[in-house]
Amino acid sequence: MIRWMIFGGACLALLFSGECMAAAVDTAAVFAKSVLPALFPMMVLSSLLGALPGGRGPRWMIFLETVCFCFLSGSPASAKRVTELRQKDERFSCLTAEMMGFCGVVSPLFFLGTLQSRLPQGSGLMLLLCHWMAALLTGLLLWRMDRQRRIARTVRETSPEEPVSLLTVLPRAIGQSMQSLLMVLGAMMLFGILAALSRSLVSRLLPPAWQKPELFAVLWAVMEIGGGGLAVADAFPAPLPLLCGLCSFGGLSIWMQCLLFIGKEIRPGKLLLIRLLHGAMGYLLCLLFTGLRAL
Repeated sequence: MIRWMIFGGACLALLFSGECMAAAVDTAAVFAKSVLPALFPMMVLSSLLGALPGGRGPRWMIFLETVCFCFLSGSPASAKRVTELRQKDERFSCLTAEMMGFCGVVSPLFFLGTLQSRLPQGSGLMLLLCHWMAALLTGLLLWRMDRQRRIARTVRETSPEEPVSLLTVLPRAIGQSMQSLLMVLGAMMLFGILAALSRSLVSRLLPPAWQKPELFAVLWAVMEIGGGGLAVADAFPAPLPLLCGLCSFGGLSIWMQCLLFIGKEIRPGKLLLIRLLHGAMGYLLCLLFTGLRAL
């Protein structure tokens, strides 16, 4: 069945080759102008944190440091950081879902730069704050839900890590970051093309009266939030709650990017549910804040 689906996708890409090429070019432009400058330094820092010897301080302090780093970096650098932390510190080995709830955020530069250019003054900051609050609530809810099933683990004593020179690990961190960015670009292009195919099919299957720009914008954002978020900002007269919900969900592209870095440490369906929960929290919080502002 999967083979036939892949074959069907190849046929659709051939039939709608113009739309697919345009989507790939647009995605590459978004990646080069917005994603690469914001993500590359964070990927390098994440690789350095994973390579340098880690401290064995209190778990709450390391957790707070990780959340702050992820809030500044956004996905998928946050997923990479969570994976490296889990591998280095056994105290976090059973907290993958909770950490992805807390740390599954979008880069603040996307809110304060890319989206803010299409929104009223100050809206980007409000969206970012609602997005961060939704992540904290999602993580806390997952922590509470998994509390009964979590089993206390005995941490094995480990020998002290050898000191590592920053000049030794920096070239390796840059190389790993470039490989990671190619994976990000691949996921963005895949779902950008899928979004273009979906729009083309919907435009041919639905009656003309139902073909609204709002529908195509949301469909695009569900697939790939980079271009889709801008489309939603342009298509809706008051898009803030919807934008916050879609950005908190992150689109299927960011979901796939996180899976690329977090591997088998969490099931794809469970990660998707976490993203959906974050999206619902973001929508409700932003709806509440916009309602309070209107009073």
